[in-house]
Formats: sequence, C-alpha cells, structure tokens
Amino acid sequence: MLTKGCGILGPIAAAMMLPWTLDHASAAGFVEITAQVKLKPKPPVSVTTTSPISGKIQLSQKFSSISSVCFHFVFQDDLLDAGDTVRLFTSSGDIGGFFNPGSAPQSERVLCANPEPIDPIFTNLLDGKDDLTITMEAGSLTINSLSITVTGDAL
Repeated sequence: MLTKGCGILGPIAAAMMLPWTLDHASAAGFVEITAQVKLKPKPPVSVTTTSPISGKIQLSQKFSSISSVCFHFVFQDDLLDAGDTVRLFTSSGDIGGFFNPGSAPQSERVLCANPEPIDPIFTNLLDGKDDLTITMEAGSLTINSLSITVTGDAL
C-alpha cells in the first residue's frame, strides 16, 4: 500500500497523487469550493471499528475537471490517538485513509489527493455530490466536524 505522509491512499488514488499546486489558478473557471460534509448521525459522532458512519457531500458547484480533493477532520473528546487508523469510502470505492503514527493525540487531520487526470474514485464529485462512509480499522475517535474542499474547473 502506498502512503504519503501519514495518509494511506488506495492504489488508484496513490498512483495519481501529485504535489499540491495552484498552477491552474489563472485558468478561466478555476474554483475552490469548501462545504461541510453532512454526517449521519450529526456531530459530534463517534466512529469505532464496529460503528462506521456515513455522510453526504453536497457542493454548490459542478466541475468539468477536479485538480484536488481535501477532507479536513476536527476531533473532540476522543481524539486521533496513537495507532488509530481511519478509512474513507465514496460511492465509487476506497479513497484511502490516515493513521496517527506518533504518541500524542491529534485534534485535526487533513487528507488530500490530487487526482489528475481524474481518478475514477472521484468521478462522482464532478456533479458536486457523493456519498461518504468513514470506518475505523483500529481504535476509535469522535468527529466534531468534517469539511471537504474541491478545486477544479467549474462548469
């Protein structure tokens, strides 16, 4: 399995991962949209190895292409502890995850992928909507908020 930093990416997403760049910023129609992921149940919500949670991504924009997708997690009470391992899935499949390799708990984590050309895992986001499932491979945590930022060419 390929990793970048402390994020674990599925084989397709990892193969397409590029360094963060805003080279397209001058291109016509290039936008960056951030929205809260609507988690069910509502936050704060606990995620354990036996209790995954689901979410809905609903962006206010459709895209002709996507150059990056970032998920920003904020934890509360039960933080991302040493060894905790999180995995994310969209309706298209496994988009990867992250873990805490250190000894100190973490209150936030950002997971980004730069799927150029568009990774099939992110194709459904072109219309600005997708389903998300969050699972724990090890440990437990409580999510206080989760946002997604998508950059790409607007339709």
